[in-house]
Amino acid sequence: MRIFSDTTGRQWQINMTIGSVKQVKALTGYDLLELDKGDRPLLATLRTDIMAVCDVIFALVKKQAEEAGISDEQFAEALGGNAIVVAQDAFWDELEDFCQSLNRQHLAKAIQAMGKTVNLAYQKISQQVDQLDIEQMLNDQFTKISGELPESSELTPAD
Repeated sequence: MRIFSDTTGRQWQINMTIGSVKQVKALTGYDLLELDKGDRPLLATLRTDIMAVCDVIFALVKKQAEEAGISDEQFAEALGGNAIVVAQDAFWDELEDFCQSLNRQHLAKAIQAMGKTVNLAYQKISQQVDQLDIEQMLNDQFTKISGELPESSELTPAD
């Protein structure tokens, strides 16, 4: 079981069981035991689509939310800033442990590998953005555009 807090300080427990996997499938259509299936595997979708993983997390804590009188929208509103990162980490850790407990080591390894891959991709993109010289790029574009403009005499109508 993993615990995370939202931005209001409420604590939520993620506990993966066959029952919770069924609940996720019923509410979202995502089968957490089929992470590696499909043209775009569910694992890739959940690692890159924050809305999708938030829906899954809500499905996992839905009973707690109902007991606290918290709607799906209220739950989502409280997942700002670092809270969503902590919630995702709790979800992935719990799902990895669950897969291992079911002797589905291939899924646990896939979860680890996809996490490393996505984090590395985000780091590389961030490095590339940091290396961009935006001012030089704009200057190059303005130079290119101004070189393509007609001469001012060409803009003056003939009498």
